[in-house]
Amino acid sequence: MPYALRSPAAFVALLAGFVLGLVVHVAAQRVAVRPRLRTAAPGARRRLALRRALSGAVDPFGAIAAALGGTGWARRPGLGPRRRRGWQRDDLVLLAGPAANLAVAAAALLLYRAAGGDPRVASVASLPDLLHGQAPGLSLLPLALLLVGVQNLAMGLLALVPMPPLDGGQLLFAHAPRSAGWQRAEYYLAEHNWGVAVLLVLLLLPIAGEAPLLLVLLDLVGGPLLAVLTRA
Repeated sequence: MPYALRSPAAFVALLAGFVLGLVVHVAAQRVAVRPRLRTAAPGARRRLALRRALSGAVDPFGAIAAALGGTGWARRPGLGPRRRRGWQRDDLVLLAGPAANLAVAAAALLLYRAAGGDPRVASVASLPDLLHGQAPGLSLLPLALLLVGVQNLAMGLLALVPMPPLDGGQLLFAHAPRSAGWQRAEYYLAEHNWGVAVLLVLLLLPIAGEAPLLLVLLDLVGGPLLAVLTRA
């Protein structure tokens, strides 16, 4: 996001999109963990439970990635031993966060079009450009909706990358063989934070003066989605 400091409006929109992305990501996981929370608990207890969950939404390394690279990730959910809970519920929890981010992205980008945003934005600005605040000339409301949508689109897709501590990484190792090699890989990538180091390098280091590799890969999927949603 430092790239976006040249445009205060873009910086604020990207920051707001990241904070919103954290909230909906963790809230969706919380509801998936305890689906009865919405109806079974009294109002005060329900709000307190959600507040406690959301207060732990920020992952320090995910915040650093967002601050320096344009997008990041939420704190991973503590699921405990899978045999105690069942893999179907755990998979639902891990997928709920990215799904919520993608739903917010779709809503924001459709509102962008409804607010009169340029439908050609995906042809003149890539996902890395937009995450770095390099948006085409837009009025304030369409700009805010576009960047909130792009931030959540990037967060949702990034969360599915199969690398700890991301949700996709937890899914990968949850279903991987329990061989010594896989267990050793999980130990170093998850417990020793090698996965975090790999993600930060791929998000921060540009390739031959271009965008970082991970943002380029996210753009391969996110770019067509952005084009479809902004032309709807």
